[in-house]
Parts: sequence; structure tokens; C-alpha cells
Amino acid sequence: MSDNISALPSQQGRDAGAMLRVGPGVRWVHQGGGAEWLLDYSLQAQRYAKTAALGQPFQSSLRSSAKIDLGSPAFTLEGQANIAQRTRSAFEAQRTLGESGVGESTEVGTLALGPVARLRLGEGWRLTAQQTSTLTRARGTTVGDAQGSQAQISIEPGPQRRMGLGATVTHQFTRPLEGRRTASSQGTVNLTWRPDVDWTVVARGGQERSNLQSVASQTGTTYGLDATWQPTPRTRLQLNGDHRVLGDFHTVNLEHRFARAVVRWSDSRTINQAGVVGAASGQTNYDLFFAQLATTEPDPVQRDLLVRQRLADLGLSGDAVVANGFLSSQPTVSRTRLLGVTYQQPRTLWTLNLTKTRTSRLLAGGLGSEDLASSSFVDTESAQMSWTYRLTPSQALRAQASWQRSEGENAALQRNELRTVLLGWAERLTPGVQIALGLRHSAFESPTRPFVENAVVVNVEQRF
Repeated sequence: MSDNISALPSQQGRDAGAMLRVGPGVRWVHQGGGAEWLLDYSLQAQRYAKTAALGQPFQSSLRSSAKIDLGSPAFTLEGQANIAQRTRSAFEAQRTLGESGVGESTEVGTLALGPVARLRLGEGWRLTAQQTSTLTRARGTTVGDAQGSQAQISIEPGPQRRMGLGATVTHQFTRPLEGRRTASSQGTVNLTWRPDVDWTVVARGGQERSNLQSVASQTGTTYGLDATWQPTPRTRLQLNGDHRVLGDFHTVNLEHRFARAVVRWSDSRTINQAGVVGAASGQTNYDLFFAQLATTEPDPVQRDLLVRQRLADLGLSGDAVVANGFLSSQPTVSRTRLLGVTYQQPRTLWTLNLTKTRTSRLLAGGLGSEDLASSSFVDTESAQMSWTYRLTPSQALRAQASWQRSEGENAALQRNELRTVLLGWAERLTPGVQIALGLRHSAFESPTRPFVENAVVVNVEQRF
């Protein structure tokens, strides 16, 4: 129940109403017989009462992956398919913490599928060849819709060699429904060095050809360096730097597990193809915890179970977006910084997540009606903090606060800020039934549509 369910602007008053959401789902995990897959799908039906709001009557949520042997473990067919709710624009009304998202979000589906061959060449050499076809579709809009393909062949020394030469050839193209076709090709020679068991260093150099920045293709030299340091199972540092035709790019990831805490920090400057971009690509609660628990549980299937249990303990929706991204039909460059901290005591769990992203267009002019058509960049910042206190083995209190800000080139019109606070209580009635009650306050500021909302949220979950 909400006193402003359709997020009416403050000058127009409030639109009090209620929404009932029923979301049956299925989860199927299989391992064995030359195949493994994970399927997690739910179909949410929404019904509105005492309001003129007309949100989508049905919303789908899908997270799936599969790997199937093609006659031999060396030849596999691998794929991923996902469906999630995403914000169309960074400058429209924003919602977080699993809110209804009436009118501001759209359903985005992505598919990646292709064969992979992993072969051993004599003693100490490995060859990997793969081709992946991709597809992105958004409901109700063509912004971000695209199809593409990536092919890659690489030869590298085996893990038992301390030093060895290799080579990688990559070709990628993207064809958005709005905008032009882009392609890039790259060939490099790689030198891998493992000075000891803790370190792996890879240096590379070669040629690249790309038309991401202009209609005419650009050709130039590319070189880079990767380094991985893992002194203990609790600590992992990854460094990546590349000089390309389009400029310099990098990725730094640091993860460390203390006795009661997990810290994850990353800083990256990367190229994005058409689709969801900005704000860590619309990272959800599930994505964030899945990344944070990577060092705790390397196996993705077991980690999925651990993440779901953690979200249930917190009373959080796995599909709720931590920091909203936006849709774009053109190649972009993003600089993203992210800090995630989890601290656990016998009865208390704290989480803190901070993100800061600037997404810039590569082309001199914008395309269509998307955000980057009227602004050369979009800045987004977000902060989210949660606290959970377990009263009994089956009951818990929780508090959560979030803040998000977006700003474009024309700050007078292209800016907004959202602040949300949620207080709640959850109880596990049986091993398969959990009920959660929450009070939520949201305040959204923007030049065109500021609003305030107060709501009571009740969630009942039954697992079979």
C-alpha cells in the first residue's frame, strides 16, 4: 500500500493505492551426464487497486546458464539467458529497493549462446576457440535493442609452464536496431610468466582495427598487461591495463575476506556495447552478493544457494537494482568505481555498497531519443547500507537506506536524486515459508517530476 503509488509530482498531490503482486517461480539445477544448467524463472502478476496507475500486468524474471558437452568434454555448447526490469533513462523517475516501477522501467532480455572448444596441443599448450552470438531486446522501446557476435581463438601455455608464448585473435560486431553497425578486430602475441604460485603476469602486443569511434575504421597498435596476485585463498588482486585505438583502459579488482568481513573494491574504464550501460550496468542485489561471495564459494552453483540464503536473511529482493543503469544503442565508455563491504557478527549483519560511474558516448553526436543523444555523458552515484539483527533463529529486524544521484551535461534539466529508507521485520514460519513486513519512505528530486512516497510493503514467500 502506498500514498503515491504512481509517483505523481509533488505539485499534483498524491495518488494513494495498493498493488498486489503474485510471483510463482521455478528453480532447476542439474549437474551430471555431460550437462549442467541453472534455471531460475518467475512470472509476476500485478494488480492495482484504488488508483489510476496502469503498470505492466505481468513481469518476467529469468536468470539461467547452461553448459552441454557435444560428444566430448572438450567441445561444449554454452549459453546464458536473462530477463530483468531495467530503467529506460537515467533522467526519468527512479525507483529502488524492489519498488513497483510504474511506467519508469522496462523488461530487458539478453541471450548469449555459442560453441566452445578446449583442446590440449602436445605437452603444456592449450587451444581455446569459441563463438558467441548475443541478442538484447527491451519491451516497449527499441533503444538498446541489438544483436551481435564475437569469435575468439587463443593459444596459451598450460599452468605447469613458468613462461611461454601464446596468441589471441578476436573479432566482434554489434548491429543495433537504432544506430549503425560497429565492428572491431584484434590480434595479439602474449607472453605469460608465473614467477611463483601466487603470481601470474601476461604481457601482450599486436594490432587492432575498429570503427567504434567513427564511420571509417581506425587501425593501430595495441598493447597491455595483466597481473593476478593471490597469496592466500582469502585475498585476490587483479590488474589489467590496455592501450587501444580508442584510448587507455584498465580494470583493478581487490577482494579480501577477514574473519568476519568481506571487502571488494574495483576501478575500471571499459567499452560497452549497446544495451544496459552505466551504474555498474544496473547491478542487482543478487549480482552484488554473487560477486562479493566469489572468494568464499568459487563454485557458481553452490554460490547461488549461498547468495539466496543471504538475501532471504536480509529480506531483500534479488532482482532489486542497487544502482540503476539506462539503455543505449551506441558504443560507450564507462569509468566505474565500486566498494562493497559485508561485516557479520553472531547476530548482526552489515552491508555497505558505494558506486560512482561516468558513461560517455564515443560518437561525436547522439542517436535517437536516448540519454546520450542530448548529453555527451551521464554521471551516476549511489550508496546503499543495510543492517540486519537476528532476534531469534527465525525472526530478524532490518533497516536499509539508499541514495542515488544522476546528472547529465545540462545539469539544470538533466539531474535527479533519490533517497529511500526502509525499516522491516521478517520471520521464517517454516523451513519453506517466510513473511516480511516493511515501512518505506522515498523522496525523489528532479526539475520536472519531484515526488514523495510512503508505503507499507508485505512479502510472503513459499518455497517447495
